[in-house]
Amino acid sequence: MNYQVYYPSTPLRQFVEAYYVLECTSHTYKTQCTIPTGHPAVVFQYGNTTPTIEGHFGTLHCRSYLSGALYHPVYNKNPGVYKALLIFLQPLAAYYLFTVPQPSYVNQFVPLEDIIGASAQTMEAQLLQAHSNRECVRLVEAFLSGYAQEVERKIPLLEAATSYIETVSGNIHIHRLCAKCGCSQRTIERYFQQYLGVTPKRYARLVRLQRVYEFMKPSTPPDYSEMVYRLGFYDHAHLINEFKTFHGITPHSLNSDSLQIIQSFL
Repeated sequence: MNYQVYYPSTPLRQFVEAYYVLECTSHTYKTQCTIPTGHPAVVFQYGNTTPTIEGHFGTLHCRSYLSGALYHPVYNKNPGVYKALLIFLQPLAAYYLFTVPQPSYVNQFVPLEDIIGASAQTMEAQLLQAHSNRECVRLVEAFLSGYAQEVERKIPLLEAATSYIETVSGNIHIHRLCAKCGCSQRTIERYFQQYLGVTPKRYARLVRLQRVYEFMKPSTPPDYSEMVYRLGFYDHAHLINEFKTFHGITPHSLNSDSLQIIQSFL
C-alpha cells in the first residue's frame, strides 16, 4: 500500500490533524487492521472498488463514512485496487463540525450520508473527478471549511485535558490531570464521558500505547526495557498486556510494512 500525508491549512488545524491518501495497487484481496487511536476520522473511498469494513457493529459497504473514536481494532477487507482519503480529526472535531454526539459513535463506523445527508454524495462525486491527490485535499478542505464557519461552541477544559495527556504521552495520574486543568475529578470524568464517551484514564492508556510505536523500528526486535522505562509501564508483561488489550496483537507481531503505515498516522 502507498500513502501520502498532507497537513491542513491554518484555519482548519484546530479541527484536522492530517489528511492521508491511501492507495492499494495490488490485485490481491487483503484484510488490514485499523488500529485504535482515540480520534474520530472521516473516510472517502473513491477508487474503482469499495472496501468492506467489519467490526462488532456489523458490516459496512459504502464510499464515505465517519469512524468514531476507536478503542479496539477494526478490520477492513480490501478488494485489490482502491483509493481512499482519510481525514484524521482532532479529538472533539466530529462534535464541533457535525454536531455528532461522539459517545454514540465510539468504536462505530457510520455512513457519512446518515450524518450530513446528500452533501456526502456530492463530495464523493467531486473526488471521483479529481485529477490529483492535491486536488482531492483542496476539495476536502473546502468541504470542511463550510462546516468550520458554523462552529460556535467549544469546550476549553476538555481541549486542555486531551492536549496535556498527549503532551505527557498518557503517563499521568488523574489527580495530576485535575490539578493541571483546575477542576475536580468528578468534573473532568463527566466531561470525558459526555463528549468523548470514555474515561480520562482509558484515553490516557491509549495515548501511552500509541507512543510505543515511536520506539519501534522496522526489522528490529522491540526494546521493551526502554519502552517500560520511558513510558511508565510497571514491567514488560504490563506493556504487552496493555498493547494486546487495545490492539489485539503484541508489538513484535507487526511486520515492517504495517509498522511504517501505523507510524505515519501517529
